[in-house]
Amino acid sequence: LVPTEIWLLCWDVCSRCEISRLSLVCKRFRTISLPFLFKHQSLDLAAMEQGIDQDKFADRLDYMRRSAARVENLTDPSCAALSLIESWTVRFGYEHALSSKKQDIEIEDLRLFNKLRARIMETFCETLRLYPNLSSLDMERYAVDTAFLTMLAGLPHLRDLRLHIPDKSSVSYSGGNLAMPKLRRLDISRHALLLDGFTRRISLPNLVDLSIGVVRNMEVVFAHVAERFPLLERLRVDVVQDCEPFPELPLGSLPNLREIIGPQGMIDGLAPGRKISRVVVGNGGTRTG
Repeated sequence: LVPTEIWLLCWDVCSRCEISRLSLVCKRFRTISLPFLFKHQSLDLAAMEQGIDQDKFADRLDYMRRSAARVENLTDPSCAALSLIESWTVRFGYEHALSSKKQDIEIEDLRLFNKLRARIMETFCETLRLYPNLSSLDMERYAVDTAFLTMLAGLPHLRDLRLHIPDKSSVSYSGGNLAMPKLRRLDISRHALLLDGFTRRISLPNLVDLSIGVVRNMEVVFAHVAERFPLLERLRVDVVQDCEPFPELPLGSLPNLREIIGPQGMIDGLAPGRKISRVVVGNGGTRTG
């Protein structure tokens, strides 16, 4: 007699474990539970490498096997869960072999560990396009190329993207211009080539929130930011490497900008003439008003 809407409100305050148990009660509860169970997905292979030793190795190897099976099950186009998944948080860890620092673990076991990680990473990246309702992707990846960026552009509902790419990773893009018309939030880490690709080659007409790890040439970057992201409301820059004065942007550019987080020079160049409501200077204090 209880409407589904009431159950949904009740289960909003339940843990994932509790909802998993509720899903076993009956068919109706199973149907109501599935969106809760599949909506947010995470995979942390990097954590499996931390503090690894012989005593912990068997359990972590078992986790890797189960993770491989889980990712491969989700790649079946007939899998009903594909349409329920809205967000993925993924940490792949380092691609180099672990054997150099793990003398207490059998070489064959280490090879199996690395083989499972490579299998999971390859399967996930090749099938990311299968999630029709994916709206949020938080991903640590050690290689970005044309095929990967083209696949991201093919996700029809992607609104929130965070890519963490270490400095020594491989980044290349040789394709034509791409478009991500639904993307509203973009967080990209330190890699200069990745920033260049998103500020020049990828159209983001509805971007409102941009976070950048490191800016090396402020004048070049902000000329593109002002031109390509007219709806921008929030801008965060962690580090500016050059010491050149902030460039003079066209009058009326970035009219919606309300929040700035970054070095003092960037704030001094952006804040005048704009209705800024919140400013955070570097790692220091916050000014509002």
